[in-house]
Amino acid sequence: MKKHEANLFQIYIAAKAGANVKIVVPKVGGTKLADGSMLVANGQLAATPSVLFDAVAIILSDEGAKALSMDGATIGFVQDAFGRLKAMALDKGGQALLKIANIGQDAGIMDSNDKDAFIAAAKTPMGSGQVC
Repeated sequence: MKKHEANLFQIYIAAKAGANVKIVVPKVGGTKLADGSMLVANGQLAATPSVLFDAVAIILSDEGAKALSMDGATIGFVQDAFGRLKAMALDKGGQALLKIANIGQDAGIMDSNDKDAFIAAAKTPMGSGQVC
């Protein structure tokens, strides 16, 4: 199992812990994993804004991060998630994507391997009561 697929498994574990997990990908239908299988998606980046979620996990291969760095909907999605103070779990590919999107490290951004911290942060209304 490749690293980004292991991180997807961690997100699955979060779902088992009670999180309502939705998979959002660049194109309608799903995305192809390294082993050739398809990961079925619940939404498309251009039509599923981050405002719909309490938290965002960005799990990407290095190749996926490079490809998505050229996609305006993807960059807009991550910038919007950051701007709306979403808890964000990132693997190495996700970190690369945020760097390209000019998003720096923040208390709400954590490693995707730390599922307990991510679940706790996702339960915390980070933007509650704040006026921007």
